[in-house]
Amino acid sequence: MSLAVTHKPRLRREIVVTLLVKFAVIYALWYLFFSEPVDENLEAPQVGDTLFGSAPVTSPSAANSVINPDFNSVKTPKEK
Repeated sequence: MSLAVTHKPRLRREIVVTLLVKFAVIYALWYLFFSEPVDENLEAPQVGDTLFGSAPVTSPSAANSVINPDFNSVKTPKEK
């Protein structure tokens, strides 16, 4: 019985320390990623357009020019 009594405060302290560490990590994540907006002028419709896009890219060359703006200006061996 004395063994269980001596481990109880230690277990309680371990649980309290673990919870405090978890709350500190959650607060740090909130502070780093959600505490301040990135752009003061950003409005809800702009966020929706950014997340969901207004229109999908239909042609492969358009997709490549968005990813690599110099894609269309690259000379192939046939064009020299």
